[in-house]
Amino acid sequence: MKNGNEMSKEELRSALQHARDELSNSLIASDLHTQEMELKSDYEYKALSLDLLDVVDFFDAIKWFFAGYLGFGVSSMLILIILGFDPELLNLILPLSVIVGILCPIVIPRIADKKLDKLTEETAERLREINQQKYEYISQHLDVYGFIPPKYVDKTKISKLISYLDNMRANNLQEALNLLEAEMAHNCEF
Repeated sequence: MKNGNEMSKEELRSALQHARDELSNSLIASDLHTQEMELKSDYEYKALSLDLLDVVDFFDAIKWFFAGYLGFGVSSMLILIILGFDPELLNLILPLSVIVGILCPIVIPRIADKKLDKLTEETAERLREINQQKYEYISQHLDVYGFIPPKYVDKTKISKLISYLDNMRANNLQEALNLLEAEMAHNCEF
């Protein structure tokens, strides 16, 4: 197979179209693409929920203080009422509530950061596995995908490359890849 930059524009478009069709028709490639998208979506959702626990500014610290203070105070009062009211324990509720209120903005964000780090490592490991499987699939089908760098063998990216050729923004594969790289750096959505 010719190098992508050695092909004419029509040959390149035809080869890209064929590669995209093969990716669409391949169950393995579609499954890997679906796994990758689900993994990224799941990571973004979990990372966002963990970011909400982070203390960013003074108002977040105040929020966590009152959450710990009031949460501990109310739960302590309920426990005292259920187990029997002891006046000496009532004197401990206020100082312990303040201590819990002070510790909440310190401890909860640290726990969230550790969970986020662990989640990031697990997601990165799973993405490496998926990418390895994609590269194995690509290496088995070099006759179809050999002219495209493995990083760009994706239905969405190949469709973008075809659109660059159709819109006359690129005349060869290298120009189309440069445009795609610029768009990926700008949008961060690929």
